[in-house]
Amino acid sequence: MAVRDQLKTLRTDYQAARKTILAKSYAFDSALPALEAELQTIATSLHEVATVSESGDHAAASEQMDGLTVSVSTLQDEVARLPKLVNTVVNEFPGQLDELDSGFHELAAQHFVFTQDVPAGIEEAQAAVKLAHDQITDLKVDDLADNVAKTAENIDGLYATMEKELNAKTAVQKQTGDLRQFIAHAQKQNHTLLLELDHLNQSYTLTHNEQQTAESLRDQLDAIAESFTDAQHQIQDNTAIYSEILSFYNQTRNDLHAVETQHQAINAGVSDLQAREHQAVASAGDFANAVRDIKYEVSRHQLPGLPRPYLDFFNVVTKELKQLENDLNQVKINLDDIAKSLIKIGEDIDQLKDQSRTVVDSAGMCEQLLQYANRYKTTHAEVETAATQAKDLYQHYNYSHAADVIAAALEKVEPGAYQKVEDDYLKSQSAALF
Repeated sequence: MAVRDQLKTLRTDYQAARKTILAKSYAFDSALPALEAELQTIATSLHEVATVSESGDHAAASEQMDGLTVSVSTLQDEVARLPKLVNTVVNEFPGQLDELDSGFHELAAQHFVFTQDVPAGIEEAQAAVKLAHDQITDLKVDDLADNVAKTAENIDGLYATMEKELNAKTAVQKQTGDLRQFIAHAQKQNHTLLLELDHLNQSYTLTHNEQQTAESLRDQLDAIAESFTDAQHQIQDNTAIYSEILSFYNQTRNDLHAVETQHQAINAGVSDLQAREHQAVASAGDFANAVRDIKYEVSRHQLPGLPRPYLDFFNVVTKELKQLENDLNQVKINLDDIAKSLIKIGEDIDQLKDQSRTVVDSAGMCEQLLQYANRYKTTHAEVETAATQAKDLYQHYNYSHAADVIAAALEKVEPGAYQKVEDDYLKSQSAALF
């Protein structure tokens, strides 16, 4: 762009800025003298550049044009930004600071205590406003903008500080009664629970630290109640910071709900102890009857004796039942241990039934096979020999082996004999007790 065209553009921008300054001089407050000085300086520079350019020294004119461009641009920026900044400093901040000051004194008279030093904050803002006036006069627009933004933020913070306490006081007054009742209810609930646990502890071993947990909750509730009382004293003494008390109220309510949940969990864990004991006693009785029935069913077959491993296992189950009965007859019982014993004994009785069925069936099959073998003893020496061996094993209570020996001999002389005897035996059996 030619110097002449640049100069024309700058002159137009200058005139627009000058017109704004003259038409709205009130909007620039104490910056007006400095702006007028800038207008005069730029006007002089425009004339000088025009003169140099007309003389034909385009290089010198171009060099001067650079500085002039910066000056006009700076003027435009000042004219655009200053009115709003000046209005904030001159009109908005003073009213806000007066309102804050009167509001603080009014609230202080009502014994409000704040989390921030409001008077110091007001003084800091007032000092910033005083500095802002100097920055307006000196046309330090960038510094002024930073100062105004920071001061506005500080003033907003002061408003928020006082509003926070006003709202907090309303909330505290509204919640105090309910929270007091909540604390009292939780303490009563805890006291009742501890009495119940003490009673249960005389009859049952509490295996999940129920008493220790309940006592810890009692201590927690005592601490909450003490802190609540301290908060009420602060309110009465006019030293309360309501936002902090409200925060304490909110946390306390959450803590009380958590305590209530733990109380319910403990109650649920111990509420069925008596029912579990009655069930355990009933199960022990059922087990004793089952063993008695097994013993009767085995004895009903009038076997010459029973295998040692079977007798050993029978004795193990009998001892387990005696130990269970002893555990249930203690003054203080451990239902968790008893529950484990019930599971173990139940499995062992099932196994004892299986073993009893095996012993009785093996003996019965051996008897039937020996009877069936009579038809072959005179004609087949190997059957007679097997029968003799099987009888000896039978007399020594090795019924399973005895049945295998005679069955093997019969299968050689009559394939399928074992299956036939087994079918007949099973048909002759009535419903078993095991």
